[in-house]
Amino acid sequence: MLDPSLTYVAVLTPQGIGAIASCLVLGPGALHAVNDCFTPRRQRPLSMADHGQVLYGEWQGGEDLLVCALDDERIEVHCHGGTAAVAAVVESLVGAGCQECDARELQEFTE
Repeated sequence: MLDPSLTYVAVLTPQGIGAIASCLVLGPGALHAVNDCFTPRRQRPLSMADHGQVLYGEWQGGEDLLVCALDDERIEVHCHGGTAAVAAVVESLVGAGCQECDARELQEFTE
């Protein structure tokens, strides 16, 4: 069982090489963790964007990707689907304080 006081990151797309991969950052520190790793291009910061607004920008390390805050505690990160790109996103979010979990655990937690 996941702890609601912690912030989690899970890869939502199946393992393997694909065009796009999606991750979900969930918990009270989601906005802070993503802000530590993401710099939007030509838009206001994620913390000032409307919920549901998709922002294009750069992840730490130079990866171009999309981020969407569903609310302050649920943020989607959409990156290139290669295993290295996904691993880099997850690793940086773990470094920013998130706990890694799998998509099934996250789904059970949000039900």
